[in-house]
Amino acid sequence: MRLLRVLGAFSLILASACLISGVYGALHDQITYTISPEYFTEFKFKQFGLVGSSLSNRLKCAVIGFLASWWVGLLIGSAVGIGTWRWKPFRSQMREAHLAFVLIFGITLTIGFGGFIYGCFIASHDRGAYPHWYFPESVLDEKAYLIVGHIHNAAYLGGALATVLCCFWLWLRHRRWQRSR
Repeated sequence: MRLLRVLGAFSLILASACLISGVYGALHDQITYTISPEYFTEFKFKQFGLVGSSLSNRLKCAVIGFLASWWVGLLIGSAVGIGTWRWKPFRSQMREAHLAFVLIFGITLTIGFGGFIYGCFIASHDRGAYPHWYFPESVLDEKAYLIVGHIHNAAYLGGALATVLCCFWLWLRHRRWQRSR
């Protein structure tokens, strides 16, 4: 019975992480579309096969954001699920998962904002400085396109870093819990 409870908690954590990550991506892309519509119309819509779609550009962005980030929830949810995988009460597991998600969200958002700052004030705004980036010739506002590219890269970096830090935090909490028993 305990195993079913733990597996149920893990499944709920995994599903929640996928949903939270997807919604985060959809909202994130609404903000970045505002900064550079061309990043989406000239790059992301093509990448996701939505060029001929009858959806509005904002809805396309939401779909792209969800599709581009829900899978990150699989990684985050697995790490958090394993990190909270203990023979503790269900509520304790869910509380730790909730705290972990808040921590991951905060770190990801902060580092994503750092990508905005970097893109605006530090990074080069010359397309030649990014030979490995996909940069269509049709882009008119190169600076905005590059800023959004930096924001997107920073958000993925933030999610990865946040997950590692969260795993370490959960490990410390688990050690403290073990010592208190």
